Amino acid sequence: MHVAITLFTLAEGRTLDDYERFAREFIGPRMLELPSVQRFLDGRALRQMGGAPAGWDGLEVIEITSPEVFEADHEVSPGKDVAARWMEWIATYEVTFFQVINES
Repeated sequence: MHVAITLFTLAEGRTLDDYERFAREFIGPRMLELPSVQRFLDGRALRQMGGAPAGWDGLEVIEITSPEVFEADHEVSPGKDVAARWMEWIATYEVTFFQVINES
């Protein structure tokens, strides 16, 4: 199994409460339309281990068929459109692909 982990900070003027509504109503359902996406989870950052503030506002955990297919899905619609709408909400982000080695 492969996953894409996205960490992000919200654009100025955007709130987590508003983002969560946007993610539930638009991002999540639309991401699940992409052929590469098998599961999609959104999360809100709480804090770092030890109590320091989190360096990000939120994350996405996206179970995908492969990094290559996931990237290709974002070059055409609907993936390209979903990414464009998402970027209206985001100041900074980082996406890293992982291969899961221990499924339980």
